[in-house]
Amino acid sequence: MHLMLMFSIIHLEQYLILSYFQNFYGTVDFTERILPLLTDNGKIVTVGSSAGKMSFNRIQNEEIKNRFKNPNLTKEELYKLVEEFKDAIAKGEVEQRGWPKWIYGISKLGINLYCTILSQNEEILKRGIQVYSCCPGYVATDMTSHKGTLTIDQGIKTPVHLIELPFEINKELQGGFFQREKLSSTFVDVQWLFIGNDFLMINF
Repeated sequence: MHLMLMFSIIHLEQYLILSYFQNFYGTVDFTERILPLLTDNGKIVTVGSSAGKMSFNRIQNEEIKNRFKNPNLTKEELYKLVEEFKDAIAKGEVEQRGWPKWIYGISKLGINLYCTILSQNEEILKRGIQVYSCCPGYVATDMTSHKGTLTIDQGIKTPVHLIELPFEINKELQGGFFQREKLSSTFVDVQWLFIGNDFLMINF
């Protein structure tokens, strides 16, 4: 029984890493594969999440937080951070190293920052391609067990808002993270209030 439990825990950990980290690796891989197919002055609008902000707030290691917040963060450095998190999970050292126990949140933080990095790529700027990430909000879908406070029609408002922006790069918006159809911080302007088994997102 003990061995079976150990086996289940190991495979659950592998499942979580493979499934949730597709939010990062899968999205990055797909984005870079379609880049050559995009027309000049096109747009990349990626569904990130406010979970990225929340996971950043839960990082206890200041050195890690500062690396994420580095305005000159490169794709290689971002990948190194994500790999360090995976290594901490694999070795059971998540809390000891100051990471939060939230694979999904860190994967979304990675996506939000990847979009910022990509948006400043020389070739992207030369081709006039706009890059954004956004949070649709807490939408009532299968993923949220239909507990979300927004309908699907409300959830698509921010992505559609970005799609409908003029087809020219706005330096103030390029690479930004959006929620509620507005430019928002990639990091620390969101908190969660837990009430029983439910939770409420509060923006600052």
